Amino acid sequence: SFSIFLISFERLYFLGGFVTVVDFFEKLNNISFFAQSTVVMCYVSTKNEIDTHSLIQQLLDAGKKVAVPKTGENFNMDFYYISSLCDLTEGRYGIKEPVVSTENFFDPSSYDNIFPIPVVVPGTRFDIKRNRKGHGAGYYDRFFGRYGPDRFYKIALCREDQLSEALDNVKPHDVTMDLIITDCGRII
Repeated sequence: SFSIFLISFERLYFLGGFVTVVDFFEKLNNISFFAQSTVVMCYVSTKNEIDTHSLIQQLLDAGKKVAVPKTGENFNMDFYYISSLCDLTEGRYGIKEPVVSTENFFDPSSYDNIFPIPVVVPGTRFDIKRNRKGHGAGYYDRFFGRYGPDRFYKIALCREDQLSEALDNVKPHDVTMDLIITDCGRII
């Protein structure tokens, strides 16, 4: 059965009780969707976001390929594989980004899997219809538009205070999340 999980500031829980990081990844690997995915795309968190550094490390330790974003010109963004958190350097907006080379570029269009690619997406506001507001530049909406949003399983992590009944000014190009998980365990 599919287990629902949440990640909350370096503490990992399953609904119904606390589990250790080891238990979390053991159960995560029992979920066929994630277990069969060789790649997980994930943002690198800033101090104002749900922490993803420990998540990235656990994914790497579990043998997953982890691809993180690098922003570019004209509000475009690409993802690059990292093999360690040490592969990150301060980038645009003070956000840690991968050191770029042609060898570590991740091309979602060449990813051959029967499941969508799991991607952990940042945001500033969310609603119960799974709409998301980012930081205003449209990097993720452009990225999903370029490859097709159905190619990805979009997971947002947020604090409960970032969630509302409805967001104002949702535009047609704003990509909806597939799953939102709050730090209080609410699953949307």
